[in-house]
Amino acid sequence: MTDSAETPGPDPNPISTWAKRHVSELRLAARTTIAALLAFATADLLHMAQIYWAVLTAVIVMQASLGGSIKATFDRLAGTLGGAAWGVIIGLALPHSGPFRLGLALALAVAPLALAAAFKPWLRIAPVTAIIVLMSTQAQQAGPLAYALDRVIEILLGVAVALAVSLFVLPNRAHGALATAASRALQVMSELATKLLPSPGTAADGEALLRLHAKLRRALAGVDAAGDEARRERAGRLTDDPEPEPLRRNLNRLRLDLAMIGRATIEPLPEPVAGRLAAATAEVAATLAAYFSAAGLALAARKAAPPRAACSEALRAYAAAVAALRKDGLTRNLSAADARHLFGIAFVLDQLHRNLRDLAERVDEMAGQPRKSAK
Repeated sequence: MTDSAETPGPDPNPISTWAKRHVSELRLAARTTIAALLAFATADLLHMAQIYWAVLTAVIVMQASLGGSIKATFDRLAGTLGGAAWGVIIGLALPHSGPFRLGLALALAVAPLALAAAFKPWLRIAPVTAIIVLMSTQAQQAGPLAYALDRVIEILLGVAVALAVSLFVLPNRAHGALATAASRALQVMSELATKLLPSPGTAADGEALLRLHAKLRRALAGVDAAGDEARRERAGRLTDDPEPEPLRRNLNRLRLDLAMIGRATIEPLPEPVAGRLAAATAEVAATLAAYFSAAGLALAARKAAPPRAACSEALRAYAAAVAALRKDGLTRNLSAADARHLFGIAFVLDQLHRNLRDLAERVDEMAGQPRKSAK
C-alpha cells in the first residue's frame, strides 16, 4: 500500500470542521451582534441622546453563558449607579467652572471610588462613570444630575437587551460551560495517569509531571469560573441543573490524589518488588487513563458515566499484588523510603477508588441521571 493511500486526504470542508469545533464561540459572537443591534434599534426608537451607551453596555454585558452575563450585569450596574451618584453629589456640591476647581472636584470624585474599586473589583467602572459625569461637555451643559439620569437609563436599556438575548437567543447555560471545563480537566488527568505510574522500576518523568500539573491547575481554574456562573444561574432560579460544588470538590480531590501518587513515584522501587508489581501497575495506569478520558467525554456530552468495572478490577488487583508481597516477606528488607513509596501508592489508590465512585455519581448527576452509590 502506498503512503498516499494511508495518509488521510485534505478536509473537504475545512470551514464546516472549524465551525463544529468552535460552536460556543460562534454562538457568543452571534448573540453579541444581535444584542448590539437590538440595543441600537431600541435606543433609536426611544430617541435617546447617546445611543452608543446602550450599545456598549449590551456588548460588555454579553458573556459566554447566562451566569456570566448576570455577573457582568451586576458589575456594570453597581459601578454605573455608584459612580453616577457620587459624581452627581460632587458636581452639585462643588461648582467646577475653572481648571483648579474642576481638578479638585475630580480628585474628590475619583479618590474614594478608586479605593473602593481596589477592594471590590466589581466597582472598577465607578470611577470612570464619575469622571464622565463631571468632565463630559454634555454634562457641563445639561447639569450633572440630568446627564447622569440619561446615562443610567441608556445603560439599563443595554443591560435589559443583553439579558433578554442571553435568555432567548441561542441560550448557553453555565452548566454546559461547567461540563466542558470539567471534561478538559479529566482529559488532563488521563494524560497524568500514564505519566504518574510508569513501571515500578523506573522513575517518573518529573518535568513532564510538572507541565501536566500546571495544565491541570489551569483547567480546574476554568471549572471554578464556570461553577461560579452556574451558582448565579441557580440563585436566580434560571436553571434546575445540579449544584456545581460537588463536581468541583470531586475534581480537586482527584487532583490531590494524583499529586500524592506523583510524589510517591518520583523514585523507582528495587527488585524483586518492582518486577512483581509491573503488570498490575501497567493495568492500573491504562484503566485509569481510559476511565478519566471516558468520563470527560460523558460529561461534555451530558451522558451517563462510563462503567468502572475494569478500573475497579485493576485497582483491586494492585492491592492484591501488594498484599502478596507482604505475605511473601519481600517488603521486610525495603528501606524506609521505599516502604513509604510502596504503601503510599497503595493507600492513595484506595482513596482514588472511592473518589472515582464519587466522580461517576457527579457525571450521572450532570446528565440528569442521579443514582445511588455503588459499593
